[in-house]
Amino acid sequence: MLGGNNNYQYTQNPIDWMDPLGLSACKLNKKVNVDAIVKKYGGKHITSDYYEMPSHKAAKQAASEIAGNLSSAPKTTRRQDYRGGPRTWSNSNGVIGKNSGGDNPCSGWRDDSPGHSFNDKNGKTEIPSHLNAWNKLGGVENVHLLYKKGLIVNGKKY
Repeated sequence: MLGGNNNYQYTQNPIDWMDPLGLSACKLNKKVNVDAIVKKYGGKHITSDYYEMPSHKAAKQAASEIAGNLSSAPKTTRRQDYRGGPRTWSNSNGVIGKNSGGDNPCSGWRDDSPGHSFNDKNGKTEIPSHLNAWNKLGGVENVHLLYKKGLIVNGKKY
């Protein structure tokens, strides 16, 4: 039997889409209080899922706490493996993140030091250097912990 595309599937990954039998590895656990963690490291809420942190170190500590326990063997993301980074990262072995592993990790963090920007129907958005943190077990899809100033969301400066 030859492999190939499955044109009869309803979703990309039915286990991630819904889990009526409770078989998913990402079960909602105790809710993570992002605001309290950010405040603990000297940060503050700006808007939506954006938080301003006093330093890179504080952002990394908060991101690590938000992500929680990443298992006994977390997957490490290195600069050279990350497709969204600048070309200069292709020869770097530096660690820019860790996650719980698998195709759709339940929790983790990633340092997005170059930041990024985009335009959409609501205006320009510029996100300066930040760490992304997520913990699906704790109800956190993704937060941005900014360690550089200059956030613009939908054309509005913060």
